[in-house]
Amino acid sequence: MLKELTKYNSFGRIDDYILLFDEVFSSEPIKVINIKKYCLNKNNYYRTPVDAILALLSDMKIIDMQGEEIFLNPLGLSLQEDLVSKESIEDFIRLLLVNYFDELIGIVNFTFDYKEETYFIRNSDIPFHFSGIRNLLINIGFLTYINNNVLILEKKFITLVEEHFKKKKRQLSLEKLKEIQAKKEEMGEIAENFVLNYEKKRLGDCGFLDLNKVKKISDVDVTAGYDIVSYINNKSNHYDKFIEVKSFELHPYFYWSKNEIEVAKEKKDNYFLYLVDRKKITSRDYKPIIISNPYETVYKNSENWIKEVQSWRFDLYDNF
Repeated sequence: MLKELTKYNSFGRIDDYILLFDEVFSSEPIKVINIKKYCLNKNNYYRTPVDAILALLSDMKIIDMQGEEIFLNPLGLSLQEDLVSKESIEDFIRLLLVNYFDELIGIVNFTFDYKEETYFIRNSDIPFHFSGIRNLLINIGFLTYINNNVLILEKKFITLVEEHFKKKKRQLSLEKLKEIQAKKEEMGEIAENFVLNYEKKRLGDCGFLDLNKVKKISDVDVTAGYDIVSYINNKSNHYDKFIEVKSFELHPYFYWSKNEIEVAKEKKDNYFLYLVDRKKITSRDYKPIIISNPYETVYKNSENWIKEVQSWRFDLYDNF
């Protein structure tokens, strides 16, 4: 998405596009100023956000621009037939999906509502700089508010969205999956190194002498159930602080393995969760969220934390 588009909070109505494609646009160049004058002189179209619409169509490669003039390219001419006939706007929506839907919503944030028999998304999950595209999808009847924070997909577009996601999933190759995993590992290592340095500074400030004893062991022992061994204070004469590092963005959440939970249960007050906000990690005075004895304070605490099962493993008995 072009950065220029983020400054617009409105990309018009579907009627604006129908008017422009029906009465203004063609394969012949037309000056932008003349497009604006035309809309100003039409009833109900004087507020058409011409600059925003042209920026969007250009970003979607539907129009070409030469200086102060624009004209429809072959893709635009093909789209013109659908919009002018008013029989279907699916091609226009399909182009919006291809260009913006994965960043605007994405498959992770789209949820099926079996009662409504369609999909929905929370408005708060849509990045703010995509508010203009979101508003356009609402204006053309693709999405509809059912409350202040929930947008529901109009049922007539379900097949269109499902086809889009099927295609995207096929495109997600093994190399892409490896790239995603590598990115996760990189973010985890950055958070672990931050906590390692944080612990050394904390102990150094309270007079602990041998800071090299504070170690990150996750590179070697991946089954330990924690990432870093440290000391509770400068009076400790042996490792008595076992730290599991989790990183997040903005809202605190983490995934906890069965092994990590078992180790936390065993070590009790000597086990710590350090939750590191990746958005704040470069701030000089940033302090992570530190949770002591998380087996009791998190795992068994249903008041402050929501515990959600991600998956279960089942083994078939040999004598079944």
